[in-house]
Amino acid sequence: MISGHFRSFTPLTQRFADDEIVEMENTKKYYFVFEGSNTEVEYFKGIEKYSKELEISNFIKIIILEKDESIGTHSNPKRILQEARITKKELIQKEEFDEEIDKFVLVFDRDSFKPVDSRREEYLDFINEAEKDAILAVTSPCFEIWLLLHFDKIIIDGLEIETLEALESNYEKFRQNLKVSNKHTFTSKVFSATAGTNPKSNLNFDNLLDKIQNAIEKEKSEVLEKDLVKMVDKLGSNIGLLIEQLRIDPRENAN
Repeated sequence: MISGHFRSFTPLTQRFADDEIVEMENTKKYYFVFEGSNTEVEYFKGIEKYSKELEISNFIKIIILEKDESIGTHSNPKRILQEARITKKELIQKEEFDEEIDKFVLVFDRDSFKPVDSRREEYLDFINEAEKDAILAVTSPCFEIWLLLHFDKIIIDGLEIETLEALESNYEKFRQNLKVSNKHTFTSKVFSATAGTNPKSNLNFDNLLDKIQNAIEKEKSEVLEKDLVKMVDKLGSNIGLLIEQLRIDPRENAN
C-alpha cells in the first residue's frame, strides 16, 4: 500500500507463476507516476499486463502509481514531481525502495508547458530539476504522438498518409498541437481518426500490443527527437527507449 497521494495499481493477473520465485535483491522496481490520469496510465497498465509478451525482464517489476482524489484528475508535472519525492521518502523509510537500483519514472507531455514557444525555459528548468529524482518519459507534444507511431499510416483530414511522412509534412501543426474542438487537439484528433477511438476514454491497449515494436522502430527515425532538452522545440518521444530499457536484465549491470 502506497501512502501519500498515490495509490498502487494491483493487476488482476499475477506476474509470476506459483513455482517461479524471484529473489527481491535481484528485482529492480520501476515506480511509474503520471501527469495525466487516463491514456498514459492505461497504456502502462497494458505494458505491465503483457510484460512477458513484450520480453520485459522477469527481474523488472513495474509498479503503477495512480493519483488519488486529493491531487485531482489534472495536475502539472511540477506537482507530480513533488508528490513523487514525498512518496519515495516514505518508501525508503519502509525499506520498499532501494536507492541503488530502484527508479521512479515520471511520464508527462512536453505541451504541459504550453504555449511551446513562450515557456521554453520553464520546461528546460523542470527537466534539469526532475532528472535528479526520476527517469523522465516525455512525449512532445503529447502522448498521442507516441501512439501514432504504432501505425504504418495515419489519417489527416480524411487522407491516409505514411506515418513518418505525415509527421514531417505536418510538423508545425503537430508541434503546436492547438485545440481543434472541445474534445481534441490536432494530435489527438489525428489519433482518433486513425484508431477509431478517443484515447482519453477508450485506449483499447489490446489493439496496440502487436504494434509496439513498430512504434519503437519508428521512434528511432530522424523525424523524431529522443533528447529531452531538444524536445523543447521539436517533435519527439523516448517511450520506446524506456520500453527497451525495461527489457534489460538488471543483473547484467550488477556489481
